[in-house]
Amino acid sequence: MKSNKIAVRYARALLEFALERNREGVLYEEMKTLAASFSGELELQQVIENPTILREDKQKLIRIAGGINVSDAFDAFLRLIFGNKREVDAVAIAEQYQRIYRRHKGMITAKLTSARPLPPDRIDELKKTIVGTSGKSVDFIEITDASLIGGFVLDIDFERLDAAVSNQLRRMKKQLMAKD
Repeated sequence: MKSNKIAVRYARALLEFALERNREGVLYEEMKTLAASFSGELELQQVIENPTILREDKQKLIRIAGGINVSDAFDAFLRLIFGNKREVDAVAIAEQYQRIYRRHKGMITAKLTSARPLPPDRIDELKKTIVGTSGKSVDFIEITDASLIGGFVLDIDFERLDAAVSNQLRRMKKQLMAKD
């Protein structure tokens, strides 16, 4: 809980800094890249938390995870967290920055998970529908997960539409087991 509060404070300060320099959008994309680079890669976070690894190497790792050519705002973020010895909170700060930025910009997040990649025209149609329904801009994330078998799962902020074949099969199995 303490780490989350710290991440929120740093993310707010970072957004204010980026807004003053009109770099908030660029920094948002870099924070998405940073968080995505660490997502599912437990080893990367372990490197950042390892006290035997040089801080310069940790800083290089985080810079690379933020993108190939990072902005001056991202470099300021690195100086801030390394100057205050908060590098272990880098990913949490990146995630909080994204959340605070989206709220500031009136954006919603839509995550589409499908068994196979959808054609670009279907993605565009879905984005337009979400924007038309919500009246807000959308940060759209597309993920492919073959374990769904078919269909899709659409998460929009805190709502979920689950039309995955795997989920339908699971429900059918549960119903059949309940009848026995």
